Amino acid sequence: MIKEKGLVIITDADLMIESVIYNEYHIDFSFITKFNELFISADQSKAASFIEKVRQDEVALNWELNLTISHELVTLIFYGVQYNGKLLFAGSHNCTSLNSIFSDLMSLNNEQVNFIREISKNFSEKVKQLETESLETFDEMTRLNNELANLQRQLAKQNAELTQLNKLKNQFLGISAHDLRNPLGNILNFVEFIEEDIDRLSEEQTRFIDEIKMLSIFMLDMVNNLLDVSAIESGQVKLNLSQVNLVKVIENSIEINHLSAKKKKIVIHFNSETPVLMVTIDKMKIEQVLNNLISNALKFSNPGTNITLTLGDLGSSVKVEVKDEGLGIQTDELNLLFKAFQKTATHSTANEKSTGLGLFIIKKIIEAHNGQVAAESEYGKGSVFHFTLPKEIREIDEW
Repeated sequence: MIKEKGLVIITDADLMIESVIYNEYHIDFSFITKFNELFISADQSKAASFIEKVRQDEVALNWELNLTISHELVTLIFYGVQYNGKLLFAGSHNCTSLNSIFSDLMSLNNEQVNFIREISKNFSEKVKQLETESLETFDEMTRLNNELANLQRQLAKQNAELTQLNKLKNQFLGISAHDLRNPLGNILNFVEFIEEDIDRLSEEQTRFIDEIKMLSIFMLDMVNNLLDVSAIESGQVKLNLSQVNLVKVIENSIEINHLSAKKKKIVIHFNSETPVLMVTIDKMKIEQVLNNLISNALKFSNPGTNITLTLGDLGSSVKVEVKDEGLGIQTDELNLLFKAFQKTATHSTANEKSTGLGLFIIKKIIEAHNGQVAAESEYGKGSVFHFTLPKEIREIDEW
């Protein structure tokens, strides 16, 4: 006498129900003609996958499917077998119940059960095949997992080596740049000393002195930038935070760049909603950011144009904008900005040189202040660089 609750159905190849061998859930099959009509709408796709699995592999085990029995949602475990063009589906609350149902059915003697006996051997062989394939899959996954573990160990070792090499590179870069800075500074001092007697020099000598001075300034800027990059990458830069009036900081940066602007007949404007806007920043580093943005705007602007700086109060933060009327940047090159040693196709208007490091350093300084920096540009019409800074930031030891 079978006591387990379960369901055993035989269908044709098109899922039309031919016989219900076992129905201890007392499902009314008066209006159900196809096997897949048993399942709720949400499970129709999963039921279709189950049926396809049976058709493809001739057997499918342990599929959870939901159906409504006596107005209640019930989840059953289903087996499926294909044999001689027919499909057998069996479902119950768990695998143990299913096995018990099949065992008890074997003790009965009728045409449908005889069909089950016919396919039982085939079913057993298929289950064994699936178990073998599962074991092989497990062995393969174990092998792959071991390989992955070995690769992870190798990667960790290589990362450690790269970290050490990067540290050595930064040390070498810092030492080299530091040793170059003093002689370059001396060269620039000597040039400025000679310029005091510029009247005694010939036109050709004056041109040479101007060239030496320009190259010395460029090389000194590059060395200073390399030192900044080395310090940034090694995490040895500290922010010296203090409360300052950002309006005064911007005005000071404009004054520093006044002579360069005057040489190109460029006018620098400054718009601020207030004469006092207090922020907590590293004053020297934000001055470095401002000087770099203003000098870049000057480099890529034609004579007789304007550069406009705007300071806005956003409540808990401030926004600084540097807008020029220069050459602009092509859209597909905007992603190169703020990356080390990257340059765009836009050339300076008076052959001013660039190291390709300034914007990278700017980004790192602004991010160290918990701020953000971005750029917008229309090629041929100028660019806008802007950054935001919180008015108050926590103390940061290094970045």
